[in-house]
Formats: sequence, structure tokens, C-alpha cells
Amino acid sequence: MTPSACRALDRRAFLKSSSLAVAGAGLWTLPVAAFGPAEAPGSPRVQRLTWAGLKIEMEDTTLLIDPIITDIWQGNRSFSMVTPEINTERRYVLLTHLHNDHYDRAAVAEALGERGRVVCHEGIVEEVASDGFRVRPAAHYEPIRLGAFIATALPAVDGLGVKGGQVSWAVRGGGKTFFHGGDTLWHGHWRLFQQQYGPFDAAYLPINGFQLQGMEPPSTIAASMTPEQAVAAGVLLGARVVTPIHYGVNDPEFYVEYPEAEGAFIALAQERELEISVLAPGEWAAGRP
Repeated sequence: MTPSACRALDRRAFLKSSSLAVAGAGLWTLPVAAFGPAEAPGSPRVQRLTWAGLKIEMEDTTLLIDPIITDIWQGNRSFSMVTPEINTERRYVLLTHLHNDHYDRAAVAEALGERGRVVCHEGIVEEVASDGFRVRPAAHYEPIRLGAFIATALPAVDGLGVKGGQVSWAVRGGGKTFFHGGDTLWHGHWRLFQQQYGPFDAAYLPINGFQLQGMEPPSTIAASMTPEQAVAAGVLLGARVVTPIHYGVNDPEFYVEYPEAEGAFIALAQERELEISVLAPGEWAAGRP
């Protein structure tokens, strides 16, 4: 056997053993049915909100993920501001992290009223609670029952070193499963997420690959997923449909997005035959989860 053939066999053996290790290593001590049964009468409805925000509602429960109603962009945005309406008894705000384009205290206060609760990673509970909110802490991979839904915080990677860390959210309800990526960078967990929680009926993924030019020295590396990375993540998640989020801001002296991010995302998704649904803020995912 030639040396090149031996190397090819070694690579195949490595990939096979790595796949088995991911599925069975003690590091990932997750139950096979990590979500458990979350079937309920009715079907969840999903509305895209401002920026990275999302509303999922079913029966008596509404989940808001990263809602924002404060216009922090000072005119440097191409999207409309949307104030979510909540008409259910149970209401929860799920946070991905503490940056002010994801944690808007005014939006959280308006959404929760007197009885609602914030759900966030345990690393940021103290700060969120100090703002006067009732908080339910979440550990990575811990399924949490929230009314008609089950939500699980999953590891994500922040491009700016946010305090307390960052998560993505997997949400299941009414037999549907959703993924919300906040503004995560590319990372190596996508296949694991698909194995444990997928395939996903819908994934909401950041696409703007932004850079903060105002930081010295500038990194020149995108601080969230680029369109190409978002498409690849959607494929690896096994998402039936992917909706782009977290784009539409451009401030040349400070906040610079991937050029024509939405168009690039659409073209790349077509190349990989990934089904997508582009929603404007306030638009409902009609005919879909």
C-alpha cells in the first residue's frame, strides 16, 4: 500500500472515531431525547422582531428572544422598529447575552409586566436580576419547561468578549423545533446540536459578519457569522428553513457589516439548495413554523 493510501485510511479512521467520540464521550452527558415530549395542542406562531429579536407564541405562552424597542443606531439602520404585542398569560424573555442590541431593559420591562420572567445563562443572572427582573437561570444543555415550550441554552461564541458569556437557544413546542443564534460566531458545535436537538424546523441565524472599526486596534475579523458561515450552519443544523437576522446597520466609522449581506446570503443559500425565508421585522413566518 502506498504512503498516500495509508494516510487516506488514517484520515477515514480518525473521522470515524471522532464521530463516535462526539456521540458517546462523557464530555457530552446529554440524554438522547434531550427535549423530552413537548407536544401540545395547536401550533406555534413565529414573528421576526427588530434586529435579532424573535417572538414565538402558542396557547397561553409567549417567548421573546432578544427583544429590542430602543433605537440605539441613531439613524444608521435600514429596518423598522417593532414593539412586540403579548396577549398571553405566560410570558418569558430569553436572552442570548448582555450587549445592548440584545438586552434592551426597556423592552424586557414592557414585555414581562408584573408576572413575566427572564431566562438567561447562569453567568449573567446576577446582572439581569440587579435590574429588577425575575430571573430563571439556565445552564448549558439544561432543558427548561416554559409553559407550552421547552427551551435549552446552547453554547455560542462572542466576538467581543461579552461579560458572562453568550448562548444560542433551542426551543421546542407543538412538535416544532427552533434555533436562535443571537449574534454568534462560527464554532464547532453545529453537528452536535443537530444530533441532540435537530433537525430544526426553522433556524434564525445572524449573517452580517460585522467589524467594529472604532476599536483599537481593529481585529479585521468578523465578530458574528458571515453569510457563508450562516448558510453552512443552517445546513449542518439540518434546518428545514433558515431566516437571516442581525443585519441592516452600517456606520462606516464604527460598525461595518459584510457588504450586501442579505443578497450574499440568498445567493449562497441557493448554491447549497438551502431553503430560506427572508422576513422583515414585524413579519410572521406565514405557512411555516
